[in-house]
Amino acid sequence: DWTATTTDDSWIKLDMQGKSDGTLIVAVTENTNDNERHGQVIVTLGGTPITIDVTQASPNFAVEPGNIDFPADGTTISVTVSSNTAWTLESKPDWIADANPANGSGDATVQLTAASYNETTSRSGQLTFRQKDSQRTATMSVTQAGRQFTVMPTELPTFEAAGLTQNVNIITNGTWKATSGADWATLSATEGTGNATLSITVGAYSLPDQREADIIISVGATAVTLHLVQTGQSVFVVEPGEGAELPSKGGIHQVHITTNQHWTATVGSPWMKLSQNEGNDDIDVTLTATDNPSTHERADTTTFTPATGAAVSVV
Repeated sequence: DWTATTTDDSWIKLDMQGKSDGTLIVAVTENTNDNERHGQVIVTLGGTPITIDVTQASPNFAVEPGNIDFPADGTTISVTVSSNTAWTLESKPDWIADANPANGSGDATVQLTAASYNETTSRSGQLTFRQKDSQRTATMSVTQAGRQFTVMPTELPTFEAAGLTQNVNIITNGTWKATSGADWATLSATEGTGNATLSITVGAYSLPDQREADIIISVGATAVTLHLVQTGQSVFVVEPGEGAELPSKGGIHQVHITTNQHWTATVGSPWMKLSQNEGNDDIDVTLTATDNPSTHERADTTTFTPATGAAVSVV
């Protein structure tokens, strides 16, 4: 007669035992531990024990490489799953458009495809592979680069009232859009892909007050705003434009200046004084003549000169 026992019946299972010739089937349950395990089957025949060593390998499960960098344009990259059991891809970022195959049994090569990305900041995530019917997982970090994006120059010059076309350079490997905040500032294009030269054209302007608008150029959610200023038509009016007859004991004469630019004023004689000899806005200027000690009349020419345009003389 013979009997059979095991040192650990939690994972070593014996199919049968008998009293005469027979077959002993030794089975083991799945090893979910990180290490291989060891046990023994002891067959006793006529009082004599026979020891059979039992060794069970640990599960083999790994994913390589542990980190993947995708370009902004998107591409397909192969990764390797090493496993001696069945496995499945449990989770992935939404921007990993495809993983093929997403499950399998044993070693496999998985093709990961990242979608194209049109933002300037990178994005990242993690893929988790799991062995079926097990808590064992393997993870992989994935990162996708953002787009390059620069606009030159970063500031626009002031546009004169006569109008102007100004070029700006868009430097990017992504898709861009451009919008104008005013119908009087037109763009040579409103969208494109890759590097480009964008022309901003402003037409002639007939009003005196300056006007402003924003040009916005963007790649994804990143936007560059160029502030545009166009000056108004130059205005410079001195009223009254003619001079005045002042008494010999002296007196004053007042003129009003209407303007949207800088101006200066000069007198031709030391006996004529000005309340203000320069300015930038509308203002009243007083001309004061001192007492004339002579018996002869005298005259002075006061000249008002704008930054642009013709000077005005008051005699």
